[in-house]
Amino acid sequence: MRTLCQFNLPALRYPTNPTDSENWLKQWRAAFDVEAVTDKFFAEYREVFTEVEDALDKKIPEVEARRMFTQRLFNRLMFLYFIQKKGWLKFEGRADYLRALLDRAGAAGENFYRDRLYWVFFYGMSNVGEDFKVHTSQQLQERRGEVPYLNGGLFDIEDDWDSEAGRVHQARQASAARTFPRRAG
Repeated sequence: MRTLCQFNLPALRYPTNPTDSENWLKQWRAAFDVEAVTDKFFAEYREVFTEVEDALDKKIPEVEARRMFTQRLFNRLMFLYFIQKKGWLKFEGRADYLRALLDRAGAAGENFYRDRLYWVFFYGMSNVGEDFKVHTSQQLQERRGEVPYLNGGLFDIEDDWDSEAGRVHQARQASAARTFPRRAG
């Protein structure tokens, strides 16, 4: 809706010169051009990606390992945002799942990655050390909310950086988590 209001509708306004049909058609075609929205999203995505990657500089000294961890984090967050939009995720009854997790972590003084995302990634979306019965446990649901039992490869523990939770700087995690709702429309 935000994308429609911000990018599409302004270009559909009544033309200042209605007799100039060529300009009018050009203006209307621009209203449905997704390239501007896509370019803006990826520019902002790249900016936040670099912020998070730079914040990990001292924690993950090897450049390639740092880049891969950051990429996995962003891929996982984008996937969560996608299924959040489908209504498949709930936390404390809220459908704005990532925001609800972030709010709860902030209110409790928790590390967002270690205390919330870790449990979503590896004990919710994956099945590390659990089965369906464990997946539905009340303790895990309080930590990560209601998530589908997907067991997707995207949420496998890939290396020590995944399993040593809490290495991501708190402010950068929050920035990354807020990126998708704000920038993906």
